[in-house]
Amino acid sequence: MARLTNTERDKKLAEGKALFIRGMSLQSISDIIGISVVALRAWRDEQNWEEAKKQLQISVGEMRQEILNTYNSLKKGETPKVSADDISKLSSAFEKLSDKQKNLGYMYDNYEVLTEHLAQKVISAKNKKEKELAHLIYKACRRAMDEVIEDSFNATLR
Repeated sequence: MARLTNTERDKKLAEGKALFIRGMSLQSISDIIGISVVALRAWRDEQNWEEAKKQLQISVGEMRQEILNTYNSLKKGETPKVSADDISKLSSAFEKLSDKQKNLGYMYDNYEVLTEHLAQKVISAKNKKEKELAHLIYKACRRAMDEVIEDSFNATLR
C-alpha cells in the first residue's frame, strides 16, 4: 500500500478512532478503513483511544433515558440504580444543553446507529464485489453525514 499523505492519515486516524470508540474491534476497523491492525494498534496506544472511549460512553440520549428511568423508579417507590447525587449532576448537565445541542446529540446518536449498520454490511459482505460496494456506500454516507454533523455543530455555536 502506498504511503498516506498527512491529510489522508489524519482522516483515517479520526475515522478509526471514532469506530473504536463505538466498540468495534481493530480487525473490523481495518476491514472498513483499509489500515493494518498493527498501525491501528499503534494509533490506539499513541492517541490513548481507550481513555477517549471511556469519556464518551454516555450520549445525550442515554443521559436523558437514565434521568427518566430514575424518575420512574422513584415514582414506583423503587430504589433507583443511580444515586441521587449522580442523577442531580446528570439532570443539571442535560438542562444546561440548549435545544440545538440536544438535537445535535440525538442526530449524532442516530448517525452512530446508521454508521454501525453500514460498517457491519462491509464486514459481513460475502464476496469482494459486495464488500467493495458496501464500502463505497459506507464512505459516501459517512462523508455526507460528517458534513451534516459539522454544519449542525457550527449552527449550534452561533
